Amino acid sequence: MTRAREIARIRQNGHDMAGTATPRFFQDRYTECTIGMAGQLAFAARYGFAESPVKAEYGELVDFVFSLGGEPHTIKIRTARNPVYLLCKVCEMDDAADILVLAYYYSETLIEFLGWAYKDEVAMGEKRNFGYGINNYTLPQSELRPMEELRDILEERDA
Repeated sequence: MTRAREIARIRQNGHDMAGTATPRFFQDRYTECTIGMAGQLAFAARYGFAESPVKAEYGELVDFVFSLGGEPHTIKIRTARNPVYLLCKVCEMDDAADILVLAYYYSETLIEFLGWAYKDEVAMGEKRNFGYGINNYTLPQSELRPMEELRDILEERDA
């Protein structure tokens, strides 16, 4: 079992026990969480964050926190098998991370980071419902900022 799947099982089982689980889109109830965790773990490894992403203080809408010039900034990794758009649920936009990153899930151990946007840029995107009853702000992959720009920002973060 991969590390992503192991953490996904723990988190999903915790949601099940707490009564906070939402409907799953895949027959295997761990798939969605595994996809997300794989993206988070790959981001942590590539950009020098701790493996255990932040959850307790910031909740499910934030994966990582960094400081730049003494100011905290938050990051959410959005990992998908078909990453055409960077999505953020309309109902979650107020509490969304400052920076949203789109990642392509090839497998639990192969993730490609496609680009990123500030929360305010995503909020300017078209609102769409892809048939699951969830309204999302959408920003096409082609309109995302390059990952090199985010890398440069992260290299300047406070120690």
